[in-house]
Amino acid sequence: MLCGTIVGPVTAFLSDKFGRKWFVILSSTMTGITMFLVVILSLFRLPLPLFFVLAAILGFGVGVYLSLDWALAYECCPDDDDTAKDMGIWCLSSSMAQLIAPFITGVLLNESKKYFRVEVCWAFVFSLAATYFLLSGFFILFIHIKPKELINEEHQDIEIEETDDSE
Repeated sequence: MLCGTIVGPVTAFLSDKFGRKWFVILSSTMTGITMFLVVILSLFRLPLPLFFVLAAILGFGVGVYLSLDWALAYECCPDDDDTAKDMGIWCLSSSMAQLIAPFITGVLLNESKKYFRVEVCWAFVFSLAATYFLLSGFFILFIHIKPKELINEEHQDIEIEETDDSE
């Protein structure tokens, strides 16, 4: 998380200039590949210092994502009149996944440890997570994002309306 804290503000600034979509795709891909490497390293019991390096890379990927996820979600909202509703639905779906995932993981681990070593069970769970990271990066490719010019015009309209109301 320390690595994510360091890289988050930098990528947030850069994404304002170059767009958020490719940063999120890069972070999802980097996180997924890193998690697969963690699985491979754990199964072959390779040196612990490599895990720290991979944890730092994982932290960078998560930091990039966390610094951009709300902004990217806002840019994907189709209708400005429904933005609050759309963001609420997005937040609920994200929260539901965080509530349900530990239960599903626990059931998977509990049932699979009857047939496999615990290391193999955890490798499966991390491989599943890595697959989801890679799929999320892939599916973001198909998201339509408002052009920056349109977003800037919307912000200018809001500022003008606010000044008109105060007069």
